[in-house]
Amino acid sequence: MAPRKSVNVKYHKVFLQSFVVTLILWLVPVLQGRYVPLQYSYIPVKDIGEEMLSIREVDVIHQSAPIRQFNVHNENSKSQEIRDKVDSKQNQGSKTIGIAGKSKQLRKKFKGKNAKRRDKARAGLLPCPEVSPFLKGLELEPQQGDGGVSEEPWSLKMMEEFAERHGIQPGGFWQPPHCLPQHAVTVIVGQRNRTEQLQHFLLHMHPFLARQQLQYRIIVVDQDNNEPYNRGKILNIGYMESLQVSPPGPEQQCVVLHDVDLLPLNDLNLYACTNMPRHMTVAVDTFRFQLPYSEIAGGAVALLAAQFEAINGFSNRYSGWGGEDDDFNNRINNQGLHMVRLDPRVSQYAMLRHKPAVESPTRYQFLDAGSTNEDADDDGLTSLRYTLSAPPDRHPLMMHYTVHW
Repeated sequence: MAPRKSVNVKYHKVFLQSFVVTLILWLVPVLQGRYVPLQYSYIPVKDIGEEMLSIREVDVIHQSAPIRQFNVHNENSKSQEIRDKVDSKQNQGSKTIGIAGKSKQLRKKFKGKNAKRRDKARAGLLPCPEVSPFLKGLELEPQQGDGGVSEEPWSLKMMEEFAERHGIQPGGFWQPPHCLPQHAVTVIVGQRNRTEQLQHFLLHMHPFLARQQLQYRIIVVDQDNNEPYNRGKILNIGYMESLQVSPPGPEQQCVVLHDVDLLPLNDLNLYACTNMPRHMTVAVDTFRFQLPYSEIAGGAVALLAAQFEAINGFSNRYSGWGGEDDDFNNRINNQGLHMVRLDPRVSQYAMLRHKPAVESPTRYQFLDAGSTNEDADDDGLTSLRYTLSAPPDRHPLMMHYTVHW
């Protein structure tokens, strides 16, 4: 048996080489700006109530904001045709399309006199408490329906019954039945081919928002063409359509721009506006409840209508996934505004599973070119062109629009 050869391992050299390689692997991403600061400022839980603007405070800001005209339908004769058709049927009812766009049932539209009658009946109510007594705090699993997760598609009749049980009015509108709300908001959601996720979103969000005793409406916009999905443009359309919903209300002055695949887990995360735009999806489960980077503005953002108009909304240029949210953050900063966030323990979200979206091939090109105030003035709400594919649908759980361009 041959004798074994001894190997002289230079441990100090191995250690030094390992240390150098590790340092390089850590240092290169740092120099490229890929690591985020471990600390970022946020509003602590005890101050959340004070930071949220009441309906009256939002109205004061709205009244003092400069009026801006957006003529987005000048070249849109088909949309105007559809609107005229809907208006002419106001006294007869209009067709409800439903999530799948197949419902042929007729549904009566709200009329102005009915709204006045409703407001008169509520005139004697006392204000809702500043902190809703129905809040539950953190729930680690999203709740869809009346407890539990619903995996099966719901029929229109099931959604109508759900809306009736929860006091939701056609067009996805709700207000506290026994008190006057302190806050009001319109939640605008863009989507395409996400029927299952949209059902989960609606069945989770309505009870969630009602526990906060808000006055709210949910608006959903479907992109109905073969172009790459354009999130920024779809949310711009949702905002412009929200201004035309009748009867008008304070919920139109504060908007939450929301992805359909994100569900809030903590109802202390109040869906209302602050003095500055608020990035809401701070801690998402797919990111291990960590903020990916400090300038992120994707997922869900709450801001005043006056602020959204001041930055001219989103850019319409980003077709495909990515880029529009970073551009949006640049627009906010260029207007002298900045994003605020709530305590990450409150801002927790679950992301619904879905196939990866097609990336925007030009997003880095647009971002590298920068987004100045001059760019924003020419690209956004002021340059918006689209066509309604069908009449606006007062679905039991949402105001639903199908659009193309």
